[in-house]
Amino acid sequence: MANDPKKDSCWVEQFERVHRWHKKVKQIRRNQASTTEDDLDILFAFFLNCYHLYDWLKHSKVLAVEVLNKFFRQNEMMKICHDICVGSKHLKINQPLVDSDYRIAREYVPVPLSGGQPSSRRTRLIKLNGNIFDMVNIADQSMFAVEDFLHKNNLLE
Repeated sequence: MANDPKKDSCWVEQFERVHRWHKKVKQIRRNQASTTEDDLDILFAFFLNCYHLYDWLKHSKVLAVEVLNKFFRQNEMMKICHDICVGSKHLKINQPLVDSDYRIAREYVPVPLSGGQPSSRRTRLIKLNGNIFDMVNIADQSMFAVEDFLHKNNLLE
């Protein structure tokens, strides 16, 4: 791993798990030909593990709870992670941070009118508050936000 965390805390186990799931997400990006149900499962697993890094950091007591709450409750990517995590696990989100009624969608890209080969390309999309985002991009931005947070708090070298 390029960014080696300080090895003195149990939260590292969860961070490394998030990092491994993110590697799988990157594979989805490389395979733009299609999106399978397994790909969506990988995305859900990434968001679930990314958001639950909060619990691991909290119980490791490496940062003040106020610092954790500020990042995980105010950072836009972490708020999206929360809603995807809770929504994919419980179906209904009682206390959403972004949108309690988000939707996962796929977009079929048809054959161009000018001819050519049929395309089976599908994009992993999520609709939040009327805006549409690619879930792989959200995962990338979430991973960047987590690493940046850990660097700024001297937990990654």
